[in-house]
Amino acid sequence: ERIFRHSARCVVGEPLTLLIPGGMAQFLSTRDPKVIGKTVELVGLRKDGTEFPLELSLAAWENNQQTFFTAIIRDITERKHAEELQNRYQELAIVHDTSQMILKSADLRAVLEKILDQALSVLSLDLGNIRLFDSNGHVRMGVYRGYRDPENVANHHGNLTGTEGSVLVPRVIASGKSLALEDVTTTEGLRTLKKEGARSAVVVPITTQAETLGVIEVGGRRPCSFRPDDIRLLE
Repeated sequence: ERIFRHSARCVVGEPLTLLIPGGMAQFLSTRDPKVIGKTVELVGLRKDGTEFPLELSLAAWENNQQTFFTAIIRDITERKHAEELQNRYQELAIVHDTSQMILKSADLRAVLEKILDQALSVLSLDLGNIRLFDSNGHVRMGVYRGYRDPENVANHHGNLTGTEGSVLVPRVIASGKSLALEDVTTTEGLRTLKKEGARSAVVVPITTQAETLGVIEVGGRRPCSFRPDDIRLLE
């Protein structure tokens, strides 16, 4: 009653999907026991229709062709808020350190290398590059990390409208919006990252109010899920 704001009298005998619509609906419709016997995070639904994060440990059994559940449920809203606040503090610290580094260094290449190293470390990714373009779309400067084949690095040194970047990177730059790809194998473009075995990637335009200066591409050789905080940090 305290967590879901329902009275016990109103929910006894009702489907569990009244309280936990997503996860329970999947199990009841497919019998795929992904959450059975494990502690998982799901989304709960209060009486007033608001959703909230919860932690659930679930057991299930069948009797006379009916499915029964026993669950231990914990509202983790405050924990999630604390985690979000901690992530914001970490993000601000990284931005502060980067800003100080830029102010203290006159070597642009060294600054870009440190920014790329920090981005790969924070996001636990394997490879990436930062490229700056001139007004004609040619690479003016580039820094690279994690590439196994030097030829793949060389492929980045060309016109922005060349073969490598003909599809996706110009589209990102034209839109001015970052793009997160959890599965690059189903996406056009990013051929060099694909040759390096990347499974997931993020492409972020480097912009000012007046123009686009370049692009950040980072990727992982394992499938990754990118949070909005991750994208904001790169931006």
